Amino acid sequence: MRKEEEHFSRRRLRANPGIGSRKHRVLRRRQVKIEAEAWELATKEYKELLKDMCEHKLAPNLPYMKSLFLGWFEPFRDAIAKEQELIRTGKSRQGYALYFDLLPADKMSVIAMHQLAAMVMTGGQHGCARVVTAACMIGDAIEQEIRIHNILEKTRKRKEKANESKNGVEGESPAVKKKGY
Repeated sequence: MRKEEEHFSRRRLRANPGIGSRKHRVLRRRQVKIEAEAWELATKEYKELLKDMCEHKLAPNLPYMKSLFLGWFEPFRDAIAKEQELIRTGKSRQGYALYFDLLPADKMSVIAMHQLAAMVMTGGQHGCARVVTAACMIGDAIEQEIRIHNILEKTRKRKEKANESKNGVEGESPAVKKKGY
């Protein structure tokens, strides 16, 4: 089995001979970072749009999909936040409790809305989506976002540590820097 895995990994690397493995890795990380930032921007956009529409009472003037997303955003966010609170207080949700509290409720609601809209639009069942398929797709998307979130946190912490070590007082010995004198 090991030889087959090596064969497929080498074959995958040779699939695009114009890009080296290092450059491929860099481009993939860049894409992951851009996608994570897109989810965060969408979350902020929905919050701001909801706030503006409530202040100016302009909700009927929105395009159909925007009005649907705004109508879904708040109930999704509230339901997810309520469920996260139940999990924090110790209510047993063994199947998903470990993962449900790893992302903020507003980000999870945006992911769920976008995944459902994508399923309804691309599904061949006249605007319908199967519940199990939808749940699996949403779960996969949230799981990927959690991984991305963790990777970005690690890189940010690593950069902060590097900046702290660079910002140390010059001319002091490492022992003095560690003790904080």
